[in-house]
Amino acid sequence: ESGRAWKDSFSSLFLFPGLQLWLGKALLHISADNWGILIATAEYSGYLEHWDEPFCTNCYSKFPGLMKLGKDITLGGLEIGLLTMKKGEVARFVFTPAYAYGRQGCPPLIPPNATVMFEVEVLDFLDSDESDTFFQLTAEQQDTFPLQKVLKVADTEREFGNYLYRKRFCWVML
Repeated sequence: ESGRAWKDSFSSLFLFPGLQLWLGKALLHISADNWGILIATAEYSGYLEHWDEPFCTNCYSKFPGLMKLGKDITLGGLEIGLLTMKKGEVARFVFTPAYAYGRQGCPPLIPPNATVMFEVEVLDFLDSDESDTFFQLTAEQQDTFPLQKVLKVADTEREFGNYLYRKRFCWVML
């Protein structure tokens, strides 16, 4: 179901069993499995209450961008929401102003004190923590890095490179 089904009021979401998280009232289950994951690829659409079209979406992009948690995501609620999810999962999140655009909103599109709903589908997660650590080391320190960790770094970099190659290849084909 798209956001159009909820254009009347976000309060109706509380009757729907697919709701995972209502930030501002209660925080439900943050998966410990995802705390080390730093990069996510997700499709999302953001809706204002009583709107039938999203105010922001990346669902029309063939390859949504990579979002580094703790760095690239501007909404605190969206970052926390992503941490509750697994690859392939779809969720709706309702964010109070404190977890979205705050008291001031984001004029002219987002009014002050706006509660927003995001529909999110996690396409993939990439754990770059080991790679980030490895590439911050000096060459001498990298030489002493355990082989299993070096292999994990190489695999992460391969996955990242493959994603960027597919994204580039598709842009060339368009």
